[in-house]
Amino acid sequence: FVLSIKEFLPNLLSGIIIAKKKLIEEGDKIELDSAKGIVLQVELLETKIETINKEILYIPNSMITNKKIKKSKR
Repeated sequence: FVLSIKEFLPNLLSGIIIAKKKLIEEGDKIELDSAKGIVLQVELLETKIETINKEILYIPNSMITNKKIKKSKR
């Protein structure tokens, strides 16, 4: 239970920050570490992106706020 809260809270807070500051939005092209694709959906806990290979990735929002990302509009 404690471990799940340790993962839940940072992702929730990051999701709020992403939404409030509009760090990324649907349709943005992003590159984060080895993940590169188009943002399909930003939710409170995770962000869904589609890669150039048409794979769907779910990235925890804490990774987006804690790492350097490249972003461009579609």
